[in-house]
Amino acid sequence: MSDGVTIAAAALLGGVVLGVDIGVALGAAALLGLALVAPGAPFLAAARFALGLDSFPLLAIPLFILAGRIMTEGGIARRLVAVLLLALGRLPGALGPVTVLSTFVLSGVCGSASADTAAIGAVTVPEMRRRGYPMSFAAAVVASAGASGHLLPPSIDLIIVGVVANISVGALFMAGIVPAFLNLAGILLVSIVIGLLRHLPKDPDSRVEWRRTLLESLPALLLPAVIIGGIRGGWFTPTESAAIAVLAGLVISMLVYRELGPRQLPALLADSCRASGAVLFVIGMASSLSFLFTFEQLPHRLAMFIAAHAGGKISFLLMVNLLFLGVGMVMDALPALIVLMPILVPLAAGFAISPVQFSIIVLANVGLSFIHPPVGLCLYIGAALAKVDIWAATRQIIPFFAMLLLTLLLIALFPEITLWLPRHLGLIQ
Repeated sequence: MSDGVTIAAAALLGGVVLGVDIGVALGAAALLGLALVAPGAPFLAAARFALGLDSFPLLAIPLFILAGRIMTEGGIARRLVAVLLLALGRLPGALGPVTVLSTFVLSGVCGSASADTAAIGAVTVPEMRRRGYPMSFAAAVVASAGASGHLLPPSIDLIIVGVVANISVGALFMAGIVPAFLNLAGILLVSIVIGLLRHLPKDPDSRVEWRRTLLESLPALLLPAVIIGGIRGGWFTPTESAAIAVLAGLVISMLVYRELGPRQLPALLADSCRASGAVLFVIGMASSLSFLFTFEQLPHRLAMFIAAHAGGKISFLLMVNLLFLGVGMVMDALPALIVLMPILVPLAAGFAISPVQFSIIVLANVGLSFIHPPVGLCLYIGAALAKVDIWAATRQIIPFFAMLLLTLLLIALFPEITLWLPRHLGLIQ
C-alpha cells in the first residue's frame, strides 16, 4: 500500500475514533493522501468534490428530504398511522405493526431511512407510551421499521449507488421493491409475534369514526402510489418524481389538510437545506477520497486480493457482506458505498453476479447497519424518541436484526427475488 493511501486511511480511522464529523474526516484524509502523491492537492480535492456532485440524479436527494419534512409537518404521516391503526387495532400490540407499515408507506415517498424513522416515531412512540407499551420495545420497532423500508424506492442510497456505480437508477428502484416487501413481511411477523407473546395492548377505539378516518387518510395513501406508479409508467424519472413528491405534499398539506401554512415554510426549507447539505457534503468528500484510491490503483489491488481469496460466488458475497458489516460498526455506510461500489460492482460481474442484484444485496446489508451499535442511526433515533438507554433498545432489537439477516441471505441466494421485476419491465436483460 502506498504512503498516500496509508496516510489517508490512518487519518480517516483517527477521525472516526475521535468522533470527528464523517464529512470532515473524509476531506482531511483525501487532502493528506493527495498531498503525498499529486501536486496542487487542495485544488485537485476541490475539483473532485465538485465533480462528485455534478450529477442530475443527485438532485433527487434534497427534494426527497424536503418531501419528507413536508409530510411530517403537514399531517400526512399522522394520517397514515391513523388509517393503519383502523385496520390493525384488534391485534395485540397493534402499534408495532402499524409503525412498521406506516414507515414502509412513507419510505415510498421520503427516501431516507432516518427521516422515516423520525417522522413515524414522533407519532407512534408517544402513543405507545400512553398505552403502556415497554419503551425499549417501542424504540426497537421504530428503528427496525426504518431499516426494513430501506430498499423501497425512492431510497436515497439507491440513487447514490446508481450514480457512483453507473447503474440505471430506474432498474435499481424496481429491483428494490420485492426485497423491500420481503423485509416488510419479516419485520411484521416479528412485531406481531412479540405482541402476542407479551400480551401487549390492543386498540379498543380503532373502529370509532372509521369513515372520517378513511376519507381523511385517502390523499396520504394515494401519494406513494402516484410517485411509484409514475416512475413505473415512465411518466417521469426518479429525479422528477422527487419534485412531484414535494409539489403533491405541499398541495395536500396546505390545501387539503391545512396543517402547513406559508409562515412555516422558511423554517421547513432551512431544516431541509441543512439535512441535504450534510448528505451532499459527505458525498463530495467521499468522491475526493475515492479519486485518491483510484489514482493509487487500490481497486486493482483489492481485485487481486479478492480473486486470490474468493473461491467462488458464495465466498465472494460472504467477504463483501462481512466487509460492510464491519464498516457499519465503525462509521456511516454512505462513504463506503461511494468509495467501494465502483470497485466491487465489476468484481461481482466477474463472478456472474448481476450489478443490479449485487447492489441490492449490499444495500440490504447497509440496512442492518442502521440498527446495530455503535453507529446505527435508526437505533439511536428510536432510543432518543423512546427516551431509553441505547443498550436496552439493542437487546430488544435482536429478533428484528435476526429477521433482516435472514432476508439478506434469501436475497443473496435467490437472484430472482431482485431481478424478476426489472427484467419483467424490460429494464435489464
